[in-house]
Amino acid sequence: MASSLLQELIANRFAKLAGLNISGTIPLQQDLVNEALAELVQSWSAPKQGQSSDGSVTRMLELVRKLEVRAEQGVIHVDFEIGV
Repeated sequence: MASSLLQELIANRFAKLAGLNISGTIPLQQDLVNEALAELVQSWSAPKQGQSSDGSVTRMLELVRKLEVRAEQGVIHVDFEIGV
């Protein structure tokens, strides 16, 4: 149920949440970042036969207003702002 609601919001570019602004910081351990980067690089390989993208990730990325990465005391922080 929540998944279909999220899909609807993404498909409509979050129009029902107009004016929403989200800011936050995500503290990430270095090994987690490296793992995520490895998966990202792997996903850039040629698409598998029969796979297709619905474009939801692209639509979500269009809403990112700020994305900064910083490291403090061995922890990488991702600062972000998302707005509709």
